[in-house]
Amino acid sequence: MTQDPTPRPAARYRTLIAIGAIVLLAVSAVVGASASRSGSSSSPQSDSPASGTSPTVDSTTTPGTPSAGGPGSTTTFGMIAPGRPLPSDEHCGTLVKDASDGDQETVPANIPFNHVRGGQQLPPDFFAPGSGDPREDREIAARVTGNFTGTTDQVLRWAACKWGIDERYVRAQAKVESSWRQTKRGDWTSDASRCAPGHELGADGRAGQCPESFGVLQVRYAYFPGAFPAAINSTAFNIDTAYAVWRACYEGYEWWLRDVQASGQAYAAGSVWGCIGRWYSGEWFDQAAQEYSACVQQVVAGRSPCR
Repeated sequence: MTQDPTPRPAARYRTLIAIGAIVLLAVSAVVGASASRSGSSSSPQSDSPASGTSPTVDSTTTPGTPSAGGPGSTTTFGMIAPGRPLPSDEHCGTLVKDASDGDQETVPANIPFNHVRGGQQLPPDFFAPGSGDPREDREIAARVTGNFTGTTDQVLRWAACKWGIDERYVRAQAKVESSWRQTKRGDWTSDASRCAPGHELGADGRAGQCPESFGVLQVRYAYFPGAFPAAINSTAFNIDTAYAVWRACYEGYEWWLRDVQASGQAYAAGSVWGCIGRWYSGEWFDQAAQEYSACVQQVVAGRSPCR
């Protein structure tokens, strides 16, 4: 997709690999039918709170109860509806470590970054002032710590627990973005003003260019400068930041999305796939967002990532 020159609050754009409409519709149908309480890439739906349930796990599992996820896991993390309380770093860390103690790292190159805690906080104006509900900074950005270490899969599950998003979606989005690689560099540019500190033009091995996006979730410096340098140095901080943005969207706090919503798709709280697509395109259910969401859903459904 061609770079949109208009800056938008906390938006992220990347060059899109085209996906056919048939893939989009077929994958959306498969995943939409199988994923409980999720939005759709073509029709956003709101999640409703599950009365009397704990916010730390999904509606079908409880801590200590074997899940359908297979051996080695006693807890799975699913959706927490907008407006519900979210679990703490410490609580999620305990659940993840108890459920997956002894797990082996599958991406060895991530090990140095997986053992670095965030070590910084997002600035109080991380989300553009005046662009949305003030709670996005006060309640969402303020929770970002990157305060966890473990394997890459454990870090992904920790973020899923902390931000109340189905761990299947987190794993799949990370696969689409970087194949789970914290060393991934993307969105190369020749515009020096968009280079992260320490990554000036030519510093990362491409003459006259620098990467704008970094890490497992490809956090983009031009739109999220307050997340750097920890988004490069810490896997947990990178993923924590990305799902804080997702949660702000999911809570309905990103009011500016009303100005970039597709026809017939009103921005509202509770759309899982609308907010996943927004991470890619910076708009609400535009074509690029829907194609990106379809790529993620394709991985959730057990298919190979889009090429």
